[in-house]
Amino acid sequence: MEYIKTMRKLVGHSPIMICACGCLIFNERGQVLLQRRSDDNLWGNPGGSMDLGETIYETTIREIKEETNLEIKETDLKLFNIYSGENQHHIYPNQDEVYIVNIVFETSTYSGEIKGDSESYELKFFDIDKLPSNVTKTFKSVSRDLKVRKQNDRYKLLMKLKTTNHDCFLYFNSTNRYTIKTLKSKKKKANFQLSFLLIFCFKIENNCSN
Repeated sequence: MEYIKTMRKLVGHSPIMICACGCLIFNERGQVLLQRRSDDNLWGNPGGSMDLGETIYETTIREIKEETNLEIKETDLKLFNIYSGENQHHIYPNQDEVYIVNIVFETSTYSGEIKGDSESYELKFFDIDKLPSNVTKTFKSVSRDLKVRKQNDRYKLLMKLKTTNHDCFLYFNSTNRYTIKTLKSKKKKANFQLSFLLIFCFKIENNCSN
């Protein structure tokens, strides 16, 4: 942050390029932790800009600790995606303008009690299917990718089902479980824990094996 302050003394509000690092933190229910920022009242993943001499991991760990009070480790971080371009152009309420190279990690391993700092109005876990609509411009691409991956995970799950010659229905409900039913054997069903909350129904022209 000291680097950004120094640059602002030189260029004022003019656009500068910065590198930012953040993390998508998932709980045991597959929900993702988001931060409602105090400067613009919009939601996004916790994270922030890199200081001189820091690695991307050090920045991520530091920012998560500062903004959420949670402890994460480098060995538990997995790269989610890297974002750049016009969708990472941001103008702060004070009119400081930046283009961000946004490095986003993910993890489901963390410790500590969630507690926001002065940059946060609120910290809250959200279902991927129920992310808030009032998000920062830089988070919109992340939100889209989260939803696409969720859909892909559902498709892969369907493809793993062993099938024969009967219609197979896969029902999702609000208890984090799905039930498989076949026309041939209505009593036969399997329940699995899933990482999402959504009423959903799939039909494929195949059958669950007996």
